[in-house]
Amino acid sequence: MNAKVIALFISPTPKGPMKSVEEVKAKKGRRLENDRFCIDKGPGDQHVTLINGLFFENSGFNYADSRRNIVTEGISLMPLIRKEFLVGEVLLRGTKYCDLPDSRSSIRNGGKSFRETFSDRGGLIAVVVRDGVIKVGDDIVTI
Repeated sequence: MNAKVIALFISPTPKGPMKSVEEVKAKKGRRLENDRFCIDKGPGDQHVTLINGLFFENSGFNYADSRRNIVTEGISLMPLIRKEFLVGEVLLRGTKYCDLPDSRSSIRNGGKSFRETFSDRGGLIAVVVRDGVIKVGDDIVTI
């Protein structure tokens, strides 16, 4: 199976609902265009978040519940820490494991909290190394 982007999300306002989009522009040194955190961040390491779509199967939760920007399939994300990889035409560098925020622990489905269901499955934080557009269906290629 090829590694692919299966869903993209942004949230225009802090703590606002996640909005599914078909494509989004990633900006070097920033985040995703129209996302709540698309501001000059300087040399920080938290620009874009990714999560493996496989984790959602039979979980009772949907992709937006994770509040991650990029949902993937066909690739293990943890080996990408400290490595560069392409998502479509955008060059990213994995920086660290993405912990689940405390607010996710209150979301429940079928008696289980999001935090319980996704323990050790928080995803990956990456920085944008090169601008470009990311689209649903884009390939993810390790370098």
